[in-house]
Amino acid sequence: MQALIRFAGILVVVVWLGGMVCFTLVVGPAFFSAEMGEVLPRPHAARAIEVLFERYYVVQIGCGALALAQLLVERVVSRRRVGRWRAAVLGLMVAGAAWGAYWLLPSMHNLQAVRYGPGRSAEERREAAGAFAFWHGVSQGMNLAGMGVLVWHLWWLTRPEDLRKPLRLGRFGG
Repeated sequence: MQALIRFAGILVVVVWLGGMVCFTLVVGPAFFSAEMGEVLPRPHAARAIEVLFERYYVVQIGCGALALAQLLVERVVSRRRVGRWRAAVLGLMVAGAAWGAYWLLPSMHNLQAVRYGPGRSAEERREAAGAFAFWHGVSQGMNLAGMGVLVWHLWWLTRPEDLRKPLRLGRFGG
């Protein structure tokens, strides 16, 4: 049972991390490449990627909730302590994904509407572009940090049990 629970945790993290890597390194850059520009005007590409982001955040929140549930189930079944830091960091990642879905994405949509919408002055477009660039940078930073956290969590999940115990330096020697 313990192996199945651990495998489920690994599977969730692999899907979660894989989604982040794919979106960051493949999907996002592809939508704003020169090749895509020949097919889809930039304002349309911006709107299309927003639609993908809606689904991306659903997957992020779902994977985070499942990762937290896996920690809880492992705790109950094995009767071992679950690292509070690990649970807290995963919880922060879920909160970050929820923030992205319910605040960042709508805010970015509004900024894109100003950047590309009709009847806006050059100054309004410039301000919206600056704000968009700032929040896009924040989003990318959070995404990269999240990938690092998931690599760390995956490493923890795949280590043999005996390597997870803290090393007690004061107990060496005879």
